[in-house]
Amino acid sequence: MDSMAQTVLIIDDDRDINEMLGRLAQMAGWEYLKAETGADGLRLARREHPDVVILDMMLPDVDGYAICRDLTCNRSTSDIPVIMLSCMCQPSDALEAAFCGACRYLAKPFSPDAVLTNMREAVNSNRSATPPPLSGHFELTATESVKSLSAISRMIRDIALLTPLHDDELEALQKAFIHLAKWFIPKDNPATTVARTPLSVDYQIRLPSPGQAATAEADCGIHWTFGQTPADLLANVAIAERPRGRFLRLPTRRRREKRPIESAAYRHWMTFMELGGFTLVEHRKGAGSVHLVKRFRPTSLMVPADGTVLPVSSIATTQLKG
Repeated sequence: MDSMAQTVLIIDDDRDINEMLGRLAQMAGWEYLKAETGADGLRLARREHPDVVILDMMLPDVDGYAICRDLTCNRSTSDIPVIMLSCMCQPSDALEAAFCGACRYLAKPFSPDAVLTNMREAVNSNRSATPPPLSGHFELTATESVKSLSAISRMIRDIALLTPLHDDELEALQKAFIHLAKWFIPKDNPATTVARTPLSVDYQIRLPSPGQAATAEADCGIHWTFGQTPADLLANVAIAERPRGRFLRLPTRRRREKRPIESAAYRHWMTFMELGGFTLVEHRKGAGSVHLVKRFRPTSLMVPADGTVLPVSSIATTQLKG
């Protein structure tokens, strides 16, 4: 196989559609890999590392959503863009694909031009973010739901490429942020959703500088700052701090020590914290902001002096518990 050619992996159990898409890709100069089951598709993706995956939603062994989540949360395949293919054409179906980490959604029937355009755009968008950034910003809002979910996928990909977190930790982070997004982006009936204040999310991946002393390792990790005005969801962080002392023990008045009523927002935030395994660093009630961190044990080889990023497989993966 020509190492310079772009490669597409098509995972579809309909042999006619699979081969038709493959011939279309080959005519446009692409290399073509074929899989008719989810399990075969995962094996090929991990072994061949294609430039893009076209994934059918309905497969004989497992649904395409599960395969998409597996691809986006596995360190060896997290940087491969996934285009979901489906006979479903409702807006909620495209939204579900975005929730699973797909960067594009194509409904059947589709035109050849649409397939090739989406393949090229997916690859070009993926390359434009190389090398991955150490920081980013996005908003969770119902008005730009697909954009919000795509930003979560890019963040998880950057974390996978730059940090020593295990695949199960990456999957936990994805589940946590998808759960958080569901507070703002309903999947079933967006028209009847409750209007909620958008949540601003800033993240920074802090790595040690070459030769940095080990005493500075406590600052290493992924740091998130959440902002919301008014603090519809973040107001419940104040409640979450008090009842069980899970994240921060703050001085409280005796009259406030009794267990609070667990509102829907409170339960949603607590589940987000538990899924992601975050540590609460700071809650600025007046500013409506929250600072969380997910720590990992750094290594001096993670960021060499020339600034290049080493493959994560070469990094020790011992975790520093927050």
